[in-house]
Amino acid sequence: TKPICHGVSAGALSNSTSASGGSGTLYDEGQYSTNNSNWTNISGATSSSYSPGNLTATRGCRRRAKRGSETKNASRIKITVRADLNPGNTSGTQTIYCYGSSAGTLGNSASASGGTGSYSYQWQVSYNNSTWSNISGATGTTYSPGAITSTRWYRRRVYNSCGGYKYASPEKVTVNPDLNAGSISGSTMICYNASGGTLGNTSSPSGGFGLYNIRWQYSTNNSTWYDIEGATDLTYSPGNLTATRYYRRSANSCSKTKYSNAVTISVLPNLQPGSINGQKTICSNEAAGTLGNSTSASGGYGTPSY
Repeated sequence: TKPICHGVSAGALSNSTSASGGSGTLYDEGQYSTNNSNWTNISGATSSSYSPGNLTATRGCRRRAKRGSETKNASRIKITVRADLNPGNTSGTQTIYCYGSSAGTLGNSASASGGTGSYSYQWQVSYNNSTWSNISGATGTTYSPGAITSTRWYRRRVYNSCGGYKYASPEKVTVNPDLNAGSISGSTMICYNASGGTLGNTSSPSGGFGLYNIRWQYSTNNSTWYDIEGATDLTYSPGNLTATRYYRRSANSCSKTKYSNAVTISVLPNLQPGSINGQKTICSNEAAGTLGNSTSASGGYGTPSY
């Protein structure tokens, strides 16, 4: 009995003792069987020794000696071929909807088999499903990548002295982009108590889970911010304003909150007419003199006209 690896040469079946006895010319003839019952002549195998070559299935071999009308068979040699190395299967293809979340455990759907029965494992990672790198310390049948922030592929490599290296099918872990709050528009300058118009949606929120809680906020100093009750759309109309304000939009998804750029609605001071002087009492038909400017008009937009 001779165990060999799948697809490996069985070497030479040699002649321990030559056939003897009988009379006439002696012929050697090799035969093989896959069930130790039905035997098939091996073409060209007419020597006292025989090399079966590379084998992929267990078989028995024997030598038959013929002299004259008499035929006898030598003892059978069984060549046991181990099953081909099978790397097994893994599980764990998934989509991570929240950027930076854990990928969980990449599991062992089917263990490696075949070969000598002794296996060593190495998990590998790729960012393009083409170039692979070993993951330090990842030598078990399963692997937990932890929190990841980009799409990548994982595969398990199996080594066996009887089959070399083989690989399970890759598992793709898709990671959604990180939450992006988008951007808004609407910075402007308005007159006192005029409408601030509509603050627009330049780019919508993206990334994260794909569902967003929207909230508009305002500030009087671009530092301390307050939520605006009911302002939960992509756009917002602040109405008439009497003081400069700053606005921004927040987006919440995957337990994260991020903020857009801030826009400024600058409110000009309210128009003040100023004051004049020249109040006096004069005689009839006397010149009133000049009514003077005590304080000039201020506020509003541009140069006032009188």
